[in-house]
Amino acid sequence: MEIHKKFTLICMAGSVVLGVGLTLGISQVIWLASASIRIETYATSLLNHAEKVAENLTKALDELNKLTSESCAPLDLESMKLISCDYRFIKDSGRIIGNNVVCSAMWGNISPVFHVEGEGQLTKNDARLWSGTSSYFPGATKIDISAKGSPSLLHHLPHSPLMSVPRRTQFLCDIA
Repeated sequence: MEIHKKFTLICMAGSVVLGVGLTLGISQVIWLASASIRIETYATSLLNHAEKVAENLTKALDELNKLTSESCAPLDLESMKLISCDYRFIKDSGRIIGNNVVCSAMWGNISPVFHVEGEGQLTKNDARLWSGTSSYFPGATKIDISAKGSPSLLHHLPHSPLMSVPRRTQFLCDIA
């Protein structure tokens, strides 16, 4: 009879251990599936936000390119202020000639002009992006700049004989 009790206790202990093990295993699978769904949802959210920022920026750049007033004139600066306020992710807008920011809606005519270092990165829609560049804002450290409107792509040819061709004006936006 004593052997039977030991066998019963061993079977019960084995059943408990097996039950706990299965419970932990199943809960781990459920937790991993849940984490995967959360990560996928977060990634989708980030992608949607990036697309909204890009769309907002592209629309603002296109609207800036439609301005017909003289570059950096009072009417041009007022128009840029309105555009900067209309677009959620834009902090400032202005004009860039070559790699020099000559004026902005927030600061007016910038003297001396602010030089943007590097060539930036060209996107599919012909916008040029400078990420983490020094700022023309007093006290700010780094900003992202996007410019569109110079189809000559002179930034790609720094030592080209084409440099004597007059540079077209580009428009820039400081990304929020």
